[in-house]
Amino acid sequence: MASMITLGGFVMVSVLATAPYQCGRGPAPDSAIDESPGVALYRLAGEFKAKGDDQAWRHTLQYLVNRYPGTREAKRASDELALPP
Repeated sequence: MASMITLGGFVMVSVLATAPYQCGRGPAPDSAIDESPGVALYRLAGEFKAKGDDQAWRHTLQYLVNRYPGTREAKRASDELALPP
């Protein structure tokens, strides 16, 4: 029985000792996506349009214009909303 406890303790210590090497890494810097909220919303609107959801597309573009009015994406969204459907 004592050998089982010792073996169990050894396994527990081994697992805990290697835990920092298994965890704590984030995504590789070159694989991380770093985009502004305006870019993300404009991209989301494009996905809605591609799926044929015109209402969600317009709503997302309008939200982008209202929330981030000074951005390049808001200008593009405003221009797209001004076009006839």
